[in-house]
Amino acid sequence: MAINKANTPLSTKIVLIILIIAFAMSFVSVGAGLFSCSSDTGGQEQQDPDVAAVEDDNAINANYQSMVEMYEAKLQSDPEDYQTLVSLGNTYFDWADGVSKAADTASDVAQMLVGKSLWEASADAYARALKVRSDEAPVWVDYSTALFYSEETTQAIEAALAASKADPEFASAWYNLGIYYENSGQNDLAVEAYKKAVATDPSGAQIDLVHAKQKIAQSESGD
Repeated sequence: MAINKANTPLSTKIVLIILIIAFAMSFVSVGAGLFSCSSDTGGQEQQDPDVAAVEDDNAINANYQSMVEMYEAKLQSDPEDYQTLVSLGNTYFDWADGVSKAADTASDVAQMLVGKSLWEASADAYARALKVRSDEAPVWVDYSTALFYSEETTQAIEAALAASKADPEFASAWYNLGIYYENSGQNDLAVEAYKKAVATDPSGAQIDLVHAKQKIAQSESGD
């Protein structure tokens, strides 16, 4: 089971994509350098892999922080700049997603707590954007996802419903709505949402078709 992050309009992500590509290219050379140092036995000091991982994490966090600061600076002059608000939400979203994926053991509780605050920051930025423009279903879906990971399931359901109203053919809205309903124990509503997701995306381009069909089948078989 996976929650989909919607694809927001390209115009809202251009600056973010450029920054991420530049950052990724810089890491190609850094990573190659680290590997060559590690394999060099000619007397050079080898870097501890754990230390290198921490340094990489710090660099990634610093990069996201710099992007956040850039968008916040733009918002100082125009607090209702829709594209900047969405880009800010996307940045916090991707940052939170990276932190959450890194926290895959019980010992990473502190990172998970940091991740939750980032999800909340993402949700806040999307909410501000949606006050400016409320007709973008992908932004509603991303907002709902950030709310869900902030443990605000009721609000996530409301946001996903808003996404489905903004674009009834947007399958990710229905699929995520099914997950939220399922998570809150509202299985009948979850199945109805999954059915609409499958109907609007029968090829599974936007949704986890296997999961949706499995839940529908279980309902129909009485399991």
